[in-house]
Amino acid sequence: MHAVSNSTLAVTSYWQEEELTTRIRTLLEREYPDGLAVIKQLIENADDAVATEVKLLYDERENSDAHVKLLDPGMKSLQGPALWVYNNSTFRDQDFDNLVKLNAATKQRCTDKVEQFGLGFNTIYNVTDVLALISRNYVVYLEPHKTYLGKAIRDKRGIKLNLKASGKWLHDFSYQF
Repeated sequence: MHAVSNSTLAVTSYWQEEELTTRIRTLLEREYPDGLAVIKQLIENADDAVATEVKLLYDERENSDAHVKLLDPGMKSLQGPALWVYNNSTFRDQDFDNLVKLNAATKQRCTDKVEQFGLGFNTIYNVTDVLALISRNYVVYLEPHKTYLGKAIRDKRGIKLNLKASGKWLHDFSYQF
């Protein structure tokens, strides 16, 4: 028997795909059209994480000089007003896994969770183009538009930094943190 090569069959890659930004836009329009749902979802997520404290701060500061020490020059325009959200829970490895799943995350089988299917957290994109999250020794930036992190990472959609791996992160990119 002779194997048939792909070139003999004229095989090309072919699959169904949906752009991440299209999926998030559809989710927000259908499920969470009100920007106020963001606060509700953040509180529900804190409750799911068994947090006993949630704090919100709207920071109106402009950090126009911050471009000097950023992970990527594209993040300069993001150094303005921000909504800071704190809860006293800590992300587990499973929570970091859930964060990057848009649908049917590992909470799906957890009947004790308010936010069962992991969709609600994406309401954050009603108020920002880039999610920044700190838990344990990790800093996460998620950026589905692929606009602001273009020089810092290859796939341009997000980055997870382990701050313990290099103590220089905090110094080298001080305005970022």
